[in-house]
Amino acid sequence: MARVDAELAELHNAGNQTQSTAGEVRSSTQSVLSGIEPLSTGLVGDAGDAFKLWVSTVQSEMTTVEQKLEKIGDAINQSAEKYQSSDSESGSSIRGVGSGMDGIASQLR
Repeated sequence: MARVDAELAELHNAGNQTQSTAGEVRSSTQSVLSGIEPLSTGLVGDAGDAFKLWVSTVQSEMTTVEQKLEKIGDAINQSAEKYQSSDSESGSSIRGVGSGMDGIASQLR
């Protein structure tokens, strides 16, 4: 049981860290884009348009990365919950078999 508890804790930790990483990606992306925003004021014409397109592309791609990391974190946490549920059901089944065996043993005596 202690092994299962440790594995569950490890799974939940991995899920939470993955979701935390999504937040870090979001924060880092915002910092980088805020830092380079002043550069756009000096860019005009095609250069300005290309820069704005690049910023938009970076924002879109980072949003996709964040969403995927959050989904992965959710999936890991859901897996941990299913694992815990499965372990509980297995334990109940084993206990049921054990009590059935006790009944058989007492009848044989």
